[in-house]
Amino acid sequence: MVETDDDNVTYKKTRSTKMFKAGSGLTEYDRRMLSKFFSLGFEFAGVVSLFAFFGYKADQYFGTLPWLTVAFIVTALTGLIYQLIKDLDNLN
Repeated sequence: MVETDDDNVTYKKTRSTKMFKAGSGLTEYDRRMLSKFFSLGFEFAGVVSLFAFFGYKADQYFGTLPWLTVAFIVTALTGLIYQLIKDLDNLN
């Protein structure tokens, strides 16, 4: 949020900015876990997109649209879910 006062611009502190400041109550472990789980979302999106792209290109080459795309996406999701379960088991 921004408050303007003539030519001066000041920023209000919001709850979300306080959450990640030093001494905010989050421990180093909490920050590492947040980082890990935020990165999992990008990993899922990237891997599924990559597999979908290569599946689509394979479908175009072999003329089997949409079967290889679906197979590649299912393969990617299966591998990612397996990796997620392994990662969650290693947390304990």
